[in-house]
Amino acid sequence: MIINRRQFLKQSAIAAALGFLPVSKLWGYIEDTHFKEIREGIGYYSNRGGTIGWMSHADALIVVDTQFPDTAADFLTGIKKLSERKIDLLINTHHHRDHTGGNPVLKPESALTVAHKNVPRLQREAAKKQGTLQKQVYANTLFDTDWSKRIGDEIITLTYQGPAHTNGDSITHFENANVVHMGDLIFNRIHPFIDISAEGSILHWREILDHTLNKFDDDTIFIFGHGNEKYGVTGGKKDVHVLRDYFEALQEHVTQGMQKSLSRDQITSLKTLKGFEDFKSYGEHFSLSYNLGLTYDALKKS
Repeated sequence: MIINRRQFLKQSAIAAALGFLPVSKLWGYIEDTHFKEIREGIGYYSNRGGTIGWMSHADALIVVDTQFPDTAADFLTGIKKLSERKIDLLINTHHHRDHTGGNPVLKPESALTVAHKNVPRLQREAAKKQGTLQKQVYANTLFDTDWSKRIGDEIITLTYQGPAHTNGDSITHFENANVVHMGDLIFNRIHPFIDISAEGSILHWREILDHTLNKFDDDTIFIFGHGNEKYGVTGGKKDVHVLRDYFEALQEHVTQGMQKSLSRDQITSLKTLKGFEDFKSYGEHFSLSYNLGLTYDALKKS
């Protein structure tokens, strides 16, 4: 999700970037081009919403996430300049409408649309609240914990490791190229949003990132759902480690406060988390205080 500064200023007061808030300023990293290749015919598309991943080979065209109808149409126009193929595989990393809103545009152009089994249910529940049920288009192939398919000369593997940002987040691994699309499991130097209404878990999110760090190597290139302008929407294990350590620091701060019998308000009043001063806040649900509050509630419950 990358836009230029002029777009940022113009769009920051209009439609929500992630779809679960009335207004969001989560526009992220700034760059002039929408399409950028990063390795072996795999790249990303940046515009309004979660970062779209793509792979364009002579024998395969794969797309990860769909943003919104208007940006999906722009993406489709651009990707057709790279490949005349029908989309062999379309993936939804989770249900939020900045990742599935473009499904009506891209699914008809796709042979196969895949998501975790919880995604259609969570998508319907969110759309019902938003009054957009009739606009929804859902993945037609669902999986439980793992899904893998060879398309052309690439192997694409999807994994679900439990609740985190939502309860339907998939990690997409292009195995031969060693590129991983994390969806919204990584907000790169942004205070991440934990969607409790979609069964997300702030405590389990850290465990998923631990598993990610153990599974992938130093050569892996990661594509992130969102990132601030300084750090962008791609990176390596060190960037994954930063968010993993952020969750650990949240838990340490809250645990120390609870041991001192501090109130929830006292614990969540912290203005800056040491070591994470460059994390950006984009409103209440993308803030340090909000995440400290969720951590407090989760630890209290456990």
